Amino acid sequence: MAGKKGQKGMAVVPRLPKMKCGRKPVTGRFDLPQAIPDDVNDLNDRALLAWKKSLNSTKDALKSWNSLDPTPCNCFEVRCSSGMEVVEISLKSMDLQGLLPSNFQSLKFLKTLVLSSNNKLEFVDHSGNLLLGEIPEEICSLRKLHTLVLNTNFLEGEIPSGIGNLSGLVYLTLYDNQLSGGIPKSIGELRKLEVFLVGGNKNLKGDLPWEIGNCTNLLMLGLAETSVSGNLLSSVGMLKRVQTKVV
Repeated sequence: MAGKKGQKGMAVVPRLPKMKCGRKPVTGRFDLPQAIPDDVNDLNDRALLAWKKSLNSTKDALKSWNSLDPTPCNCFEVRCSSGMEVVEISLKSMDLQGLLPSNFQSLKFLKTLVLSSNNKLEFVDHSGNLLLGEIPEEICSLRKLHTLVLNTNFLEGEIPSGIGNLSGLVYLTLYDNQLSGGIPKSIGELRKLEVFLVGGNKNLKGDLPWEIGNCTNLLMLGLAETSVSGNLLSSVGMLKRVQTKVV
């Protein structure tokens, strides 16, 4: 699965009305340009509105995310750059339930997404963006997570040691990043895991933990263009259902 990063296709997002947020602009927080490109606002608006539509929250925290205003940059816990691109969304402890849709790929400048203590989330897909920094350990508290797709970004650091806490995880794709360190032994706790792709992380090293043999439902394993070594055959040999191996 590893390879060079190609041009990312833009997700097709249904046209939604432009956003209006009930919160007043924070004076001096952003250096607002004289003219805001319509295409920038349009993509940001549609992505956030589509996400809101897919979520439920007992606290109704996203009530201020509504249509009519030309920019999402004054919305609750949304921060923008001077060019009016969404760069940060922070929604802690909002009891969010639902999915993060693939149209989040249109938020090309999103650097920070904080969703801690939202333990009902099931699907996280931020592939093909410009995400920097490390994978936060807090993501391992999303106990109902089914899919974690973070491939083709610029993520660095180690795979969180608590990844094994995501006992319901089926798809885990981290390929084409800048991850380092080893594959944590806790990977063996993911008994429902079917897809594990980490190729293209050239600084990922160490032995493939034998515990991965406990992932008896694994169908796809990708380790190409990494420095993972050890007795791959003995570890992978225990995975009777694997149909695709890229090692």
